[in-house]
Order: sequence, then C-alpha cells, then structure tokens
Amino acid sequence: MRRLRLTVAATLAASLLLAGCGDDKDSPDDGEGAKQVGDGAELSSTWPLTGLSVESDGSSELKRPVLVVKMDNTYSSAPQIGLSKADLVVEELVEGGLTRLAAFYYSEIPSNAGPVRSMRASDIGIVKPVDARMVTSGAAGVTIARLQKAGVKF
Repeated sequence: MRRLRLTVAATLAASLLLAGCGDDKDSPDDGEGAKQVGDGAELSSTWPLTGLSVESDGSSELKRPVLVVKMDNTYSSAPQIGLSKADLVVEELVEGGLTRLAAFYYSEIPSNAGPVRSMRASDIGIVKPVDARMVTSGAAGVTIARLQKAGVKF
C-alpha cells in the first residue's frame, strides 16, 4: 500500500512539473488596451492588484511604482486613514500577537494615509513580488540593512 501511494505521489508531482514547462509561443499577446474576443466583444484592461476594470480612457500601465504603506492595526489606531483607497491590504503578524497592515497603492494614491509604522524584515516577502516602494516611519538599523541587502526600495 505504501509503495502504491509513493508511486501515485511521484506520478502526480511529475505531471504537475511537466504541465508547468509548457511552451508560451501560442500564448495571446498581453499588450495594453482592450482585447477582441469571440463575437466581437472586448475585454477591457484591469488593474493588476484589484482585477477591477480600468475606465475606458485610462491605462493600468502607470509610470509610478506600487507604494506600500505600513499602518498600525490596533484598536487605538482605528479608523486608519486612506485604507479604503488601497488596491490590496495585507495583514502581517508582528510581536505579541499584534498585527500591522501593509496597504498597497497603485491605481489611486491617497493624499493622506496612516497611522504609519516602521518596517520589519518580514516586509521583504510582502513587497518584493511587486517591486514596491515602502512608505514607513523608519526601522531599526539592522532591519534597514537587511531590507537594503534584499533590494527593497524605500
């Protein structure tokens, strides 16, 4: 029975690996703007962090980076300012069971946001996938050095 499970697991893993190695030559063009689909319908451009449609005369390709603002997430800091304008919000566990919010802004930049908190080393895994710029109140020297070494921009 154990050998059967191992064989099934190995076959499944190999199938998944091979499926991920497909050729992209026949992939549709991912260029900007509306796309023609069957029956003449059009798919409009969408914001990359929300999936919401871009207004007909707008573009989701902006000349600015994604901004990530670290905010306090305690009872005394509520309500946070500018959080409703965020494209994406990530809740990050910090010490003592407390959490911080990482608010991602791209489609719309608020005029005010906060309360702003400091960077943590755990922010590397949050901001690097979108090559974002951190907006924080600072950080400990060792944390700044670690974030710089990882290529995080702030």
